[in-house]
Amino acid sequence: MIEYTQDNIEQLIPQRRPIIMIDGVKIVSETSAIASLTIHSDNWFIHHNRLLEAGLVEHAAQSAAALLGARNYHTGKPAQIGYIGEIKNFEVKNLPVLGDKLITYIEMLAEVDNISLLEVRSEANGERVCAGQIKVVVIGE
Repeated sequence: MIEYTQDNIEQLIPQRRPIIMIDGVKIVSETSAIASLTIHSDNWFIHHNRLLEAGLVEHAAQSAAALLGARNYHTGKPAQIGYIGEIKNFEVKNLPVLGDKLITYIEMLAEVDNISLLEVRSEANGERVCAGQIKVVVIGE
């Protein structure tokens, strides 16, 4: 298992501060990872001390991108630009609050050329926060 922290997460994803929505990633295998995010008050997606749905989607997308980026990083390629091609069956159960730590499980379901379908599931305090599928389209080499 390979771990990345907020000090070196930028090696995996193209986002830069202040919009980075992951502060840790453990690469479990070539097709799965576990990402994390501690909710702080300076997060762009905070409203009334809660992380908004858009923040959950962005966190899930960056978590998926980190799994894809780790494969590139280990072959010497820089983080590539990707776009959300589709969000499917994404259900939000509750909104995490300041201080909560999101733990997100990412699993690659399918991959064809530059399109990847990933399943994501986030928890906070041992309870499910959201889950769904994200299709990511990576642009360029």
